[in-house]
Amino acid sequence: MKKQFSFLRISLIACLFSFLIYGCFKKDFDKLVTPEWSPDVALPLIKSKVGVDDVLDKLDNDSLYVDVDDNFFVTLIYTGNVFSNKGEVVVKVPPQTFSQDVTVPALDIADFTVVDSVSLGTIANSLQEPERSQILDSHDSTASFPPVNPPQNIGSFEYGTTSSFTNATFSSGDLTMTVENRFPVDIINLVIEFVDNQSQNTVATFSFPPIPPGNTESQTESLAGQTISNDMSINIPSIGSNGSITPLLVDTGAQKLVLTLEGQNLEISGGSATFPYQDDPFLDTVPFSFDKGERLDHLILKEGMINYSSSNSFNNNLMIRLEILNAEHPTLGRFSEEFAVTDDVTFDLAGYEFDFTEAEVTPGDKKRGAIVAVNFSSNGQEISFSPGSTITADLTIEDVVITYVDGYLGQQVFNIREDTISLNVYKNVKSGNIFFENPQVEMTVRNSYGLPIDADFKTLTAVKKLGGKIDFQKPPVMDPLSFNYPEISDVGEFANTVVAMGHDPGGPEHSNIRDIIAASPIELIYALDVLSNTDPADSNKLNFVTDSSFFEVDVEVRLPLHGWVKEFVIEDTFDLDVGVMKSMDYANFLLTTINWFPIDVVLQLSFLDSNKVLLDSLLNPPKRILVSGDINADGRVITPAEEVTVAKFPEDRFKNIKDASKAIIRARFETKDAPVDQLVKIYSTYSLDVTLGVQAGLRIRLPGKNNEDEE
Repeated sequence: MKKQFSFLRISLIACLFSFLIYGCFKKDFDKLVTPEWSPDVALPLIKSKVGVDDVLDKLDNDSLYVDVDDNFFVTLIYTGNVFSNKGEVVVKVPPQTFSQDVTVPALDIADFTVVDSVSLGTIANSLQEPERSQILDSHDSTASFPPVNPPQNIGSFEYGTTSSFTNATFSSGDLTMTVENRFPVDIINLVIEFVDNQSQNTVATFSFPPIPPGNTESQTESLAGQTISNDMSINIPSIGSNGSITPLLVDTGAQKLVLTLEGQNLEISGGSATFPYQDDPFLDTVPFSFDKGERLDHLILKEGMINYSSSNSFNNNLMIRLEILNAEHPTLGRFSEEFAVTDDVTFDLAGYEFDFTEAEVTPGDKKRGAIVAVNFSSNGQEISFSPGSTITADLTIEDVVITYVDGYLGQQVFNIREDTISLNVYKNVKSGNIFFENPQVEMTVRNSYGLPIDADFKTLTAVKKLGGKIDFQKPPVMDPLSFNYPEISDVGEFANTVVAMGHDPGGPEHSNIRDIIAASPIELIYALDVLSNTDPADSNKLNFVTDSSFFEVDVEVRLPLHGWVKEFVIEDTFDLDVGVMKSMDYANFLLTTINWFPIDVVLQLSFLDSNKVLLDSLLNPPKRILVSGDINADGRVITPAEEVTVAKFPEDRFKNIKDASKAIIRARFETKDAPVDQLVKIYSTYSLDVTLGVQAGLRIRLPGKNNEDEE
């Protein structure tokens, strides 16, 4: 059973004097014929059996509970609670800023292929006589083909152009010339020179072995270090043939050499060119810098923004592709955005997960970060640039709120507010001593942060009712207090830690709790300093925090009702309804109690007027109205005690309290034979039989001949 309970503020005392609850027995009906008479009336105020449960149901203290064990023994429990901030508030990712001037390396440009041809007639026109005439005269007929040996220089021919550059300086790349022989005879000693018409420089020279009719041969030369334009021609300084004695069909227009020029694996360091997004973009790691030694492994963002701006020494046609290679969204995929270089852009990072495990800034360094790839293209247009051209990139990741993070999370500080437990059992205490045999303060911590957390009480103090404070002596088990925590496999769960302060001398829970409770404290004030990963060895542990991670600290002050009370005085004030008292002449109170509780009560009730001036007191002198029952050696009542109390207010005394508007109850409690000989226990089976009656004289005015003008 768990019910709200306040042991020493039993409202029974007030009930004993609520004589304003009335019913009357007419004593002399004959007097009803007179306009005013003063009968004696009996007011049966209380006849009841009051048990512990009756008291529990009337109390409303939210911080106070009662625990009743299987033997019906009662323990008072006062509770307090502090709650940590959620993980998204505790673990903060500060703005991460990256700024870099990038010197543009050699740029990849598209491979190109230029296909052209030289007809047999064109070549024959450049030969010497008699070979020239022999070939031209054989057109469209069957004839012997004359040998061209030694080879001859036939001069230059215009060639096609590329579309990927106007002019460029190549840092690497290859030119491959492929010759397909569609002549009816073999070709020997073929040399082809690739010439830049603008500079008249020979870019590459290709020398071929003999090429039989219908066959193909290729030769490759490097472009590294060459500067060329796309205005090109070919020069054939040497071409020959062994000819043919056997007659052949000769067609000087259709029979030709097909020349294919291919540029491959091209990188340019300057010039004017169209270039696509590069195969190898500029890569760097934006380190996620913290001030608590964090090393992140994974980070999922609930909120976050990325701001990016850049400038360059190219021109405004440049397009940027920004990628974060270790940031993945469950539906959008890897982070990738394209925009013009002139734009200042902002992108939403909500929902992205960062995997930092392969992003160490320096091997072995705790700092890790976002792997940023900055790529650029000419957006389909030619762009001029020179060696040393730069791009300036500024990137900020900010306004980050976590959904989840793991890794080593460093020494996070948890801001825990100060809290107070009010011990209402002492609220109205004026003096005296109360002794609890085994009081305890028990703390239960529910922790869903996946990291080691230590707590130290910066405040753990009791405020005494009669003034002053007492600091708790922390037991060894709380110096420091280490919280259990869930492992990485238990994300979303919480781990419990329970610690207590008790009286057991020499034990791990030993403190001065008994002395503190004996000093009648009205408040317990506590505040914690909480820090994670306090042990240097913790840096090797894997921590995690979610946005909903928390730890909750419940503090209970447990007061088992086993002990003694000596001259323990409480006092309370309540208002009186004086309407009935105005009509009364006198009152005699008779209180009979049968008490199963192990407590004596000496009572005084004083009447005050509206100015709080004392008018009279109920009992002169104060009287013991409850007598403890007989107690066995185990501190349990075995025989109840009966007591009769009479309080008389004759007319000359009763008139003193007719103007009373308030009453003060002052009660002194003592357990049987306190404090030396006997410890008592309170059980939920205890009860108090109460019979309270009053004999009062009332003035009653009735309508009659002397009251004709009264309504």
